[in-house]
Amino acid sequence: MLSKRKIEKLIDGKYVNGWDDPRLHTIQGLKRRGYTPSMINTFCEAIGVARRGNENVTSYKKLEFYARKELDATAPRTFGVTDPVLLELVNFDQVKETKIKAPLFPADPTKGSSEYTVTKNIYIEKEDFSAETKSGFFGVMPGQVVCLRYGPFVRMVEVVKSASGDVEKVRVEVVPDYKEKVKGVIHWCSKEHSIPCRINLYNVLLTEENALEAASKANVDFTHFFNTESLKECRNARVWNTHKDAKTFDRFQFERVGYFCVD
Repeated sequence: MLSKRKIEKLIDGKYVNGWDDPRLHTIQGLKRRGYTPSMINTFCEAIGVARRGNENVTSYKKLEFYARKELDATAPRTFGVTDPVLLELVNFDQVKETKIKAPLFPADPTKGSSEYTVTKNIYIEKEDFSAETKSGFFGVMPGQVVCLRYGPFVRMVEVVKSASGDVEKVRVEVVPDYKEKVKGVIHWCSKEHSIPCRINLYNVLLTEENALEAASKANVDFTHFFNTESLKECRNARVWNTHKDAKTFDRFQFERVGYFCVD
């Protein structure tokens, strides 16, 4: 949505948080979202100039394509856990390698690596854990061995819950010298070597790509198609403490999650 009047309507209606909201395709919004001038210029060169009035439609997916193409070569890989669940490695002494090297760019190992430390307590994504056995689930669940990305294999032992029934932690055992192939390979952060942060997950602003046409057909205002799930704030997220000195606009790829930019 590029119309200034319509963007102003979204701002006045409190759908978004100002002209620089990362969900908007304003220059400041795109900048906060992590887009670079070269991404935008390449996109503009690709779509060309059309003179068909003020309601031309170009898929936002094209802009995202050029963003991913550039970030794939420039954004180093790392791990970020958006909704943490604590794992305790009960037989931590059986971890053979606690210092793990991981490539910053898997397609080009010459660009360097980062080091992750396996500790007795680590965080994984809540969606990678199930207290019950589920068909087609590849995360941590009873009886299933999973691999911590670049690290050891683990298997659930016990789920520890609070008096209110909330999961406090999940006890797992390290499975040394595990040779079988597993489908579950999950990202993680050490409790002792990570820092808390807020991660914003953005989705499309409008549920219809051509919201004006859809609004006209349905005889409703275009704000009817505002996506209430366009922003999800993960306030208890964790990232590795190697990022504690990250600067504004530094860009990363959190493996299995997506691309991110420091706001």
